[in-house]
Amino acid sequence: MCPQQSRIPHLSKVYIQHLLQRQDSGFLEKLHHLIGSLPNTILEASDDDKLAVFEGNPMDFDDPTLDADLLWETVLNALLKSVLGWGMEEDMDLIIRRGEKGLDSLANFVEYFVVKRGVKEGLFEGKLSHLMTALQTL
Repeated sequence: MCPQQSRIPHLSKVYIQHLLQRQDSGFLEKLHHLIGSLPNTILEASDDDKLAVFEGNPMDFDDPTLDADLLWETVLNALLKSVLGWGMEEDMDLIIRRGEKGLDSLANFVEYFVVKRGVKEGLFEGKLSHLMTALQTL
C-alpha cells in the first residue's frame, strides 16, 4: 500500500501514480490532505452550494481540441473565478463544504485537469490560494 493511500484514503489510483512520477509543487497532495483533515463541524455540501458546480464528470468542462495552457486560459480560469471570485472577496466560510458536492468534487476536478490534461498545478495553486489559506486555518 502506498503511504499516501493510507493517510488519505480517497486518493485515486491514477493520482497516486501521478504522485510517484511527479515533479511539481505538491499542491494536489496538500489539497487532498486538507480535505481529509476537515473538522466534523464543516457542513455537507448541497446542490445550492457554490462548489456543487464541480460535482459530476470533469470531462464535461474539458475541450480536447485545446492544449493545457489554452484550456486554462479559455475555460478553467474563468470557471474558477465565477465560483470562487477574483481574489479574496469571497467568504470562504460560505464556500467550504465537505462531500461530493463540496471540496471532494473540487479536488476531483483539479486532479483530472492536472493528471489527465497536464494543466500545471501552479495555476490551480494560485487560483485556489485564498481557499487553501482558509482550509489551513480550520
